[in-house]
Amino acid sequence: MQRTKRIFSLCILVASLFLSAMPADSKQEADWKTYKLDVENARACAFTPDGHGVALVYLTDHLLSEKPWNVTYTSHLVVWDFETGNVEEKLKWEYKSTEQGDSWPSQPRYIEYTANGRYLVMFDESALRVLDARTYGEVRRVTYDEPRENFPNDGWKTVGFSVAPDGSRAAVAISSTIGAHGGFVRVYDLGTGQILREWRLHNGVRYVTGVALSGDGKRVAVSSLPVPRSSEPEAFIPAGINSVRVMDVQTGKTITEVNTKYVAGPVVFGPNNTLLTGSINDDRKGYSLDTIKIWDARTGKLLREITDPRTGVHYRLDLSLDGKLLLGYTGTEKPVENFVTVDTQQFQIWDFASGQVVASSSQFGPNKDEIPRIQLSPDGKFVVVWWGDGFAKPFVYAVPQH
Repeated sequence: MQRTKRIFSLCILVASLFLSAMPADSKQEADWKTYKLDVENARACAFTPDGHGVALVYLTDHLLSEKPWNVTYTSHLVVWDFETGNVEEKLKWEYKSTEQGDSWPSQPRYIEYTANGRYLVMFDESALRVLDARTYGEVRRVTYDEPRENFPNDGWKTVGFSVAPDGSRAAVAISSTIGAHGGFVRVYDLGTGQILREWRLHNGVRYVTGVALSGDGKRVAVSSLPVPRSSEPEAFIPAGINSVRVMDVQTGKTITEVNTKYVAGPVVFGPNNTLLTGSINDDRKGYSLDTIKIWDARTGKLLREITDPRTGVHYRLDLSLDGKLLLGYTGTEKPVENFVTVDTQQFQIWDFASGQVVASSSQFGPNKDEIPRIQLSPDGKFVVVWWGDGFAKPFVYAVPQH
């Protein structure tokens, strides 16, 4: 399997980030109406509970001196009403860097509203912050500490974040970057700030690749890349080796495990005790195997599969709040020298119950160096697209109604 330079890389992208004026505009692309925001350094996006706005975090910086190195980074939390173009700043905070190789500016950011619409939970690599979704005042801050284990020429990186619908818990997936030393999964109690459960995944695990909390917050699913590699032409993961497991938060015990055959990435709990898995394969020869697999989350039985036979479905999955619509990334990659880079960027939406395609986006861009992040609005009427490295402008698609 060809490995992409985007996954588990130690490359630190420290750039001069600036914010230009932020008007939004829209245009018609085929049947898709598109709203764009003129900010190039958005690090995380999330639809507001009503589905008509997008909360986003972006960074600006102010270089005070080069010798000694002294930079102030300002994080901004804004809410963008994409239909009116209005952008309202809700919160900002500063981080001071005195080290030129500081990795903090390029670390992942995550924001997620709770399903009940009461809270916005934010993870900015130094803390988990719970905000009142009405006032955006901080309700609680939970300090995040990296694992204490250290390995030469390796490091830890957050690769997944999931919040329970009621905002009571959050799960964080942490992976080794290039050293294949496995990783961790933590579940935090957002009421007390305590870690409820931590799993160290290392025996037979190279990297941790995704995490999801169940609807009641009592179970956590985690995907990983196992150490053994398959010699079978129809699978990347050997028979008998499980790449996804579902665990009980209270007891810490594993409920069930599955072999996805492909290199598993995104995991999502679905309706009726189902678990959805997706691939992070970027090898064109394996696209036909890159299906959305739907499992019984209690027994591990494979129930059915959804796919695009031409491109497969990989890297990104999301469900509407009612579980009726399914979003998946159907872009393609191509080899360039010793790396794999983005070729086309697209997504599709399916009716979850029937598996029938509801809508297919046109190809979009412009960032060809990173797989875009995508999210379906709670009502399934919009899709927000952004690039977590901060070097492309986010936009929202209005899904054609049929």
